[in-house]
Amino acid sequence: MLKKGLLVTGVLLFAFGVLMTSLFWASAESSCPSSANQVLAIESETVDYYLPYPGILPDHFLYPVKVIRDKILLFLTTDPMRRAERLLHFADKRIEAARLLAESGKTALAVKTAVAAEDFLGQAINQEKPATGLAKAVAKHAEVLLKIEHNLAGAEAAQIRQLRQETEEWHSKLPI
Repeated sequence: MLKKGLLVTGVLLFAFGVLMTSLFWASAESSCPSSANQVLAIESETVDYYLPYPGILPDHFLYPVKVIRDKILLFLTTDPMRRAERLLHFADKRIEAARLLAESGKTALAVKTAVAAEDFLGQAINQEKPATGLAKAVAKHAEVLLKIEHNLAGAEAAQIRQLRQETEEWHSKLPI
């Protein structure tokens, strides 16, 4: 009987130790910025705003599934503040995807993705309850559009320039 009690106690202590270790590491990971965010912070010294990792890029064959998922999530979001935050998050992911596509030489797709990003950003700005940090996000979008513009030429660069000007107009109208 004593052996059985010691065995049960030992197993419970081991399980508790595993649980506490996993909780410790999970909280440590969430409190530290990821390496992708650290790289973005180093690259952009002018605007202190971190863009999320875009995940699947538009040139991936599963990207339409991601677009459908995003539309469903927006449809199911009823809280105006949460909807504005979600729109801003989608805009941030798409502008970062556009930057990555422009750097890899897929300029036409980069322009299309940047237009989609600014469409989401415009929707986020026009919500009845705007998302927090919107002014910094708009400034960061203008900065990324400028970087994308440097990677492009001709009509594509002109289209990005026009997007950037619209974004800068939005930024000038937002309260800081």
